[in-house]
Amino acid sequence: MKFFIYLAFIQHDEIKEEIVKQNYFSLLIKCVTQKDLHIGLVLQISLEIIWLLTFNNQIFHMLTNNYENFFIYLKNILINSKEEGVQAATKGILWKLENESNLKKTIIDLHENNISNKKYDIMISYSHSNKDLCHQIYQNLINLKYIIWLDFENMYGSTLQSMAEAIESSDIILI
Repeated sequence: MKFFIYLAFIQHDEIKEEIVKQNYFSLLIKCVTQKDLHIGLVLQISLEIIWLLTFNNQIFHMLTNNYENFFIYLKNILINSKEEGVQAATKGILWKLENESNLKKTIIDLHENNISNKKYDIMISYSHSNKDLCHQIYQNLINLKYIIWLDFENMYGSTLQSMAEAIESSDIILI
């Protein structure tokens, strides 16, 4: 019964922050990694508490940055433990850490990819008979701090290749 009270108690952010401040997190890690402490439900309870704590950003980062060997240890627990509660808590921790890390990496990769691919806000394609009007539009957009691709400013090498690259690296194509 006390076990469930601890789990309910630990869900509060203030408690999670105090666990970090008081350095209790390293004690929990020790309860999981030091086999002579695996008496009764100590391993399972420690794992379940750590799982709950991984939902706190500070603890999540601390765990992913400072306890690299802990991941290996968790995977060994999955292989060697036959206790369902221990298995479930271990899977929960690994799921949280791996999915969160993969999600953040994917978001960062997408963001970096978008930044590296995007060069222009607007690409202007026009008929040379409307050149004066096009230059007025271009100047007004430049004054509004847009990054504009226009052939007289950005045409290098092959005309078709330059235009194709401009289309691919612009958010808007104005025709």
